Amino acid sequence: MAAPDLRPVRNSDGTWAIHDALGELPGYGSCDCYADALGHIAELIADARDDRAALDDFEAQHFAEAA
Repeated sequence: MAAPDLRPVRNSDGTWAIHDALGELPGYGSCDCYADALGHIAELIADARDDRAALDDFEAQHFAEAA
């Protein structure tokens, strides 16, 4: 099962809301502690995906040069 696509979105008042593919997740905008934690997790997931993509690109280039 794929991980949910969560995106932290900063509101105009500086608080965070957590959005998924369908929009804001209900209940997470009302408590900054949960929204901040989920926002941080979503940022870590995005960073890990970027790192994985960079590693995949490096491996593809390395193996292409070796062949």
